[in-house]
Amino acid sequence: MGALILLTMGIALPPARYATLDQINGFFEAAVRELSGLPGVRVGATASTLPFYSRRDVEYGPGPGRPESGRAWPRSALQSVSEDYFRAMQIPLLQGRVFGREDERSGARVAIVSERPATADLAMRW
Repeated sequence: MGALILLTMGIALPPARYATLDQINGFFEAAVRELSGLPGVRVGATASTLPFYSRRDVEYGPGPGRPESGRAWPRSALQSVSEDYFRAMQIPLLQGRVFGREDERSGARVAIVSERPATADLAMRW
């Protein structure tokens, strides 16, 4: 596919105009659609944060009904991304599938987990 040339930008939407999740999602869907149509653009995607820049950490615990083990639980970064994010970032999927529009519409709780936590014995409950 050649060299990856990546353009990133941070966008802060005015809360008065974008008060609902549907309005926010609509803005970003339209922006990706418009930017993806520009000459030379191969793919457009969105992410809640830039990789390795800012993050929301999640600690994996024992889960409901499971006893505490007294050990430290692993932490992982939580990031929301659009369906073409992995293609835009040229990140290969090792197993399973990428996100799709049906995931958002259905309200299903879906996740893509990197290889290290996926193969560790985390006793996670999804």
